[in-house]
Amino acid sequence: MIERGSLMKETIGVIIDTLRGYRGESLYLTWYLLAVFYLFFAEKDKHKRLLLLYVPLTVLLLFVFPPAAHFVIHTVMDNEIFYRQLWLLPCAATVCYAVCHAVMNAKYGVWKVLVCAAGILVIMAGGSNVFQNGNYTPAQNPQHLPQAAINVCDEILNDDVEYMVVAAFPLSLIEYTRQYTAEIVSPYGRPVIIDKWHAHHALYDAIEAPVLNAEELVTLARADRTECIVVHSIKQMEGNMEDYSFYHVATVDGYDIYMEKWLAERHNGFSLPEDQETE
Repeated sequence: MIERGSLMKETIGVIIDTLRGYRGESLYLTWYLLAVFYLFFAEKDKHKRLLLLYVPLTVLLLFVFPPAAHFVIHTVMDNEIFYRQLWLLPCAATVCYAVCHAVMNAKYGVWKVLVCAAGILVIMAGGSNVFQNGNYTPAQNPQHLPQAAINVCDEILNDDVEYMVVAAFPLSLIEYTRQYTAEIVSPYGRPVIIDKWHAHHALYDAIEAPVLNAEELVTLARADRTECIVVHSIKQMEGNMEDYSFYHVATVDGYDIYMEKWLAERHNGFSLPEDQETE
């Protein structure tokens, strides 16, 4: 009984912390709950009540109900992504619909204007200017990804081979290359950059090392069946990758791209050093 009570207490703590984190510094969760309260009494359409009230409230109640939350956290997802259940709540749609509903049901034109203006001001006051957020950066391209990541991927795929390349990237590219193309896969993914997930990977650690070691990189890459290695060009390299049949095919935006011999030979614009000497 004591252990079960401790688990429930822990689950309640996770629920409270998750709600606080989801709310953040904005008032949108508050506006959402007020909109739900208003529509609960004002909305008469059964289909809209089902869509905007009954289903979302069921999701919310299951989220805050400790036994259900405990089951989800320990069998479906961990507490790190438990908050994603709240994505099922149509917060923005419900708030906007509530404002529109209030405007449409106002009896006089003046009241319609006042309700509309008040709704807009409330929504604006509830959040913050995203362009002043430190995490915001202007988009460099239509893909909204760092241009360097796109250029590196395009260079890796600059051949006539219909083949899904396995490439290892440094920290600065991992999250973006997988968003840009599905033609390049990595021996490791985003978990290696999340400290609390402890998903260490030897090849990633070797690429992120202050000084690169050619023999170590090639050995680890081949152990993971990786044909392409991308590293920061400013880093010092101990040994030569070419000595292990990994060839430097290009330097793009501060990144050196190395490929297995058979793949490098098929790369457009590249020729083996021995072929260049013959010419």
